[in-house]
Amino acid sequence: MKITVELNDDKLRNIIGNARIHYWADVIEWDRDNLYLIITDRDSGVIYTLTQSRFSDGAKAMSVYPGRFAELLTGRGDSITGDILVQMAAFGEIVYQ
Repeated sequence: MKITVELNDDKLRNIIGNARIHYWADVIEWDRDNLYLIITDRDSGVIYTLTQSRFSDGAKAMSVYPGRFAELLTGRGDSITGDILVQMAAFGEIVYQ
């Protein structure tokens, strides 16, 4: 069975904008209008460019965490939901907790 879900860009902007990533990443650039985020992983020094496409992939990967995925879909996510989304977009998994 295939289920299609559409994420509202404004909800994504708010969740990403409030993401609690400061403990593992430095933000180089955040273009809220275009859902474009560039970060540096503090441990590895690797720079990640996260585009709308990467956030889409990250959101799909979040489905393994049903509670956080539901928060993402409803726009009720908090800073931790945003952190998970950014990590899923960057790494495809949760690396930092």
